[in-house]
Amino acid sequence: MSYESTWTQRFKRALTRRGISTILGCFIATVGMIATFLDIKGQGFIDIKSPFISGQVSSGHIGVILLFLGVFLTTVTLCVPGAAKHKIEVTKRKIGTHPIF
Repeated sequence: MSYESTWTQRFKRALTRRGISTILGCFIATVGMIATFLDIKGQGFIDIKSPFISGQVSSGHIGVILLFLGVFLTTVTLCVPGAAKHKIEVTKRKIGTHPIF
């Protein structure tokens, strides 16, 4: 087994949906900070319509929206529990089958 194949296997194991979305959220937040510091203006709005609430979110700075989106994506990704990697099996023992110590 060569060094390249072990590196590739480690990379594939580490590259999960959770890892990708965390990296993407950090990247979006970084772009938002850069856009905010460079004072890039951009008018934008998001329409929110659901049975419970409806409204519109608007901003004059695109960096603020990107920063919010990146932080929200990273927070949700890290707060949602991942899938269990190990399965725990519970077995019932009959009375009287325990070993005597």
